[in-house]
Amino acid sequence: MRVKEWYSELLILKKQIDEKLKELNPSGVEGFLLWLQESKVYQKSKGRDNQLRYLDVFHRIWLEERKKPAAVEGQKDIYCGIHSLKEIEEKYLTIQFGALRLETEMEITYYEQALDAIIKYGVTGIALCHIIILETAQKEQNIIEMARLLKRKGKYMTALILLKEGLEVYGNNGEMLLELAECWMKGEQWKQAYDCLIRIKEPEEAVKELTEKLEKVISI
Repeated sequence: MRVKEWYSELLILKKQIDEKLKELNPSGVEGFLLWLQESKVYQKSKGRDNQLRYLDVFHRIWLEERKKPAAVEGQKDIYCGIHSLKEIEEKYLTIQFGALRLETEMEITYYEQALDAIIKYGVTGIALCHIIILETAQKEQNIIEMARLLKRKGKYMTALILLKEGLEVYGNNGEMLLELAECWMKGEQWKQAYDCLIRIKEPEEAVKELTEKLEKVISI
């Protein structure tokens, strides 16, 4: 396909996508995805056009969120508030920018400003984990730092889901497990916190002491 022909077809496709997104509701997302998967132009273009690439990532995030409804309960799925490709791009770049800021040396207030924008969107821990892994270099550490920032803002459930998703990818990361245990303890879920701590390899003395205390609590 020649570039000019491809670009003309791309513009038509984007117009069609915007028309569908304008009327999109939660029950219509699956049908929207099926329609896109049948589009040859979309399949050819999602690796060449940024907006369609972001849309493709949104699809994958939405499918993960759908598999884990408990992780989204009380929050907004990735398509919430989306009515155009432009809005998808803005939301994606807001999350990406916030994640990339974690890799720069800045005062905590600058990180929190980026996080405030993410929180305003109501982004789930699933979405955060997905984009951090996709778009940043220091993936594991960025998940941990993002979780810590979320906890500073009182967003313990989002931090909890983010850490659980990170552990699915990176296994028994000791720092992630410790942060996750703190989230569980915040909600007085002592057994879940204990289960996290006993998975930490070569724990420090303070962690050992906490594990012993939790073991006594859950055995009562």
